[in-house]
Amino acid sequence: MPLDGLTLGFVAGELRAKLVGGRIDRVTQPERDELILTIRNGGENHLLLLSASADCARAHLTAQKKTGPLEPPSLCMLLRKHVTGGRISAIEQIDCDRILEIEIEHLDELGDRAAKRLVCEFMGKHSNLIFVGGDGRIIDSARRVTDTMSSVREVLPGLRYERPPAHGKIPFADVTAERRAAAMRGQGGP
Repeated sequence: MPLDGLTLGFVAGELRAKLVGGRIDRVTQPERDELILTIRNGGENHLLLLSASADCARAHLTAQKKTGPLEPPSLCMLLRKHVTGGRISAIEQIDCDRILEIEIEHLDELGDRAAKRLVCEFMGKHSNLIFVGGDGRIIDSARRVTDTMSSVREVLPGLRYERPPAHGKIPFADVTAERRAAAMRGQGGP
C-alpha cells in the first residue's frame, strides 16, 4: 500500500515520540535506495528504516537487522561521517505531503554545533532520500536527478534543495466543515 500524507503524519508523530533527542550510533545502507539508522534513545536502541524504493517508499521503526554491502555506498559513508554521534532534534512532515524531514544536530570538523537535514520524499517513482547541509544545499542523495530526467527540479550535490511543487493540501488537524466545503467548491464539487 502506498504511503499517503495522512498516514505519514501519524508515522511522523510516532517517530517524533520515540526518536527526538536520540543519538545516531550507526548508519547502514543495505540497498541503493534504503537507509537504516540505529538510534539510541530512552535506554533503547531503535532501528529507523528509510526507503525510497519506487514500489514501497516508507519510513518506520523495525526490528529486522539488515547487513549492508562489504563496500558501503558513497551516501552511507557521507552520512556516517556527518551524522554518527549526532542527535535527532526534530522530525517533521512537510505541508501534509509525503515529505519527512529529520533534523540532526552534530559537531562539525571544528567542534562547532551544526545542523543538517535528511529529507525523505516518499513519492512513488520519484521517491528520494536527500541529505541537506545547514546552508540549504544538497550534500548528496540516494538518487541524483539531472535536468534531462526532470523538467521540474534537479537534485544534485551543491544545488540548493527545493521542495517538490506543493499540492495545497489542508493539514488534517485544520480541517473544518467550512474549509472542506470551500476546498470542494474550488475543485468543482457541489
